[in-house]
Parts: sequence; structure tokens; C-alpha cells
Amino acid sequence: MEYPIRGDGYEKTKKEAREVYDKIGRVWSPALNDYVLFSNVGFWHLIRKGNKHRPRVHQIKRFALIPRAGKIISSSSIQISKREGMKNGRRVYFWAFRATVDRKNIRVIIQQIGNGHKHFLSIFEEEK
Repeated sequence: MEYPIRGDGYEKTKKEAREVYDKIGRVWSPALNDYVLFSNVGFWHLIRKGNKHRPRVHQIKRFALIPRAGKIISSSSIQISKREGMKNGRRVYFWAFRATVDRKNIRVIIQQIGNGHKHFLSIFEEEK
């Protein structure tokens, strides 16, 4: 399901993006054979990187891609790569889903900390 992001002004766009994001809730991923949750962590990461705010223009670009995230995650015909590391003494797994939508190369990042739930972390258009 697509949710158009409308709005004039950053705060209104951010609010509408959050509403769209919250409606997604969770999505089944055939590639991961599991659900991917759309939690506060992911939306926070669209706005910030670490403790710093992303530039608003970057946030708005990511907000506009939110409606595509569920479709990409639920697709069985996507490119996927996996990476793992450690964070605060816990194993962390990342999956990068790549898809071309409307001539845009889009990447969706999924994260899992330890044996916890897999959750959406980010979405962005890859530079060519």
C-alpha cells in the first residue's frame, strides 16, 4: 500500500511521514523468512545519524521513500546482502535490500540486535 507524503513545510511533512510509517507496523519478508518491524528506532534513524540531525533535505528525501519500504522488504525478487558486527558487546546483524523503483536505486537497511526482532533501520536512494 502506498501512502503519499504531502505537505508544505518540514514539520507537516515529518508528521505525515510518521503517520505513514506507523501504519506500516510490520512487514513479512520472504528473503528473511521473518517479520520486519517498523519501530521508533527506524524513524529516529531517518532523522538522525548518531547524535546529530541529518540535514532536513536528506530527511525529506527519506520520508518520501517510506511508502516504498514495505514493498521492497516484502518482495521476493530483490538483491540482499548481509553484514554483522558488535555493538555494546552484542552481535548486530544488518541486511541491505536493493531494488530499482521508478528508475531509482533504493536501499533499505534492516537491523537485528542479538536474537531480537528484525527492524527497519533506514531507506535511501543510492547515488549513481
